[in-house]
Amino acid sequence: MNTRMVAFLSALLTLAAPFVVSGQEALTETFDGAFTFNYPDGWFMQDQGGYVLLTNEESLLADSAARLRKDDVFIVFAGPEALTEMGLNANASPQVALLTFLSVSEVQAGSPLR
Repeated sequence: MNTRMVAFLSALLTLAAPFVVSGQEALTETFDGAFTFNYPDGWFMQDQGGYVLLTNEESLLADSAARLRKDDVFIVFAGPEALTEMGLNANASPQVALLTFLSVSEVQAGSPLR
């Protein structure tokens, strides 16, 4: 899976979530692993090998049954190895990549928020 596909999938997942992120927050923290990105101070990041989880609510990392609330942000970055493990190949379209990710992770796009 190429880097462009991973970046597109990450961006698509980010846009698919029903939330608003303030553009005023400075991106002062850096994750540097299989890929690199900056995120705001006070957010919580967890590296799970092929996946990186990023959220503004720490309880979402600690409790797998936690549900998103209106102002929560939860972003999953999936590296090429993780996407390959899901059965995707380098020729998968962004739509197939997103649907496969949602299916494997049991996430429902557009799920109601509490």
